Amino acid sequence: FLQNPTDTSALSLPPGCAAAKNVFLVFHGRGGPDRETDDLLARVRAQDAAAKFERTVALVDWRPYFESDAARISFAGQAVGRKLGRALFAEAPGLRTLHVVGTSAGAWPANEVCTATSRRRRRRRRRAERR
Repeated sequence: FLQNPTDTSALSLPPGCAAAKNVFLVFHGRGGPDRETDDLLARVRAQDAAAKFERTVALVDWRPYFESDAARISFAGQAVGRKLGRALFAEAPGLRTLHVVGTSAGAWPANEVCTATSRRRRRRRRRAERR
């Protein structure tokens, strides 16, 4: 993988995530989006509406980054999640809440979104403390 990493240069945040204060992301499994991901998105949106909670709820369709070699899906997922986590941190500086769900293989990018966002927040806090 290190010799030929997944090209995520075309990847961007789902609509509505940039400058969002509250975000809920769902990463589907290797089979792609399905009835379960649709049901989850609908339920979260309905609950948010009932609670009058403003939050961007989005499915991340990361199928373009799947590779023919199934053994590389974890690496591809990590690359996708890392890129989205960094983008989210940079483009949504006022982010207050982040919920991330990964189904099956979608756990790889979901974990990396959380890791990348957490690392960047810690760095920002340390810099602020030094001043």
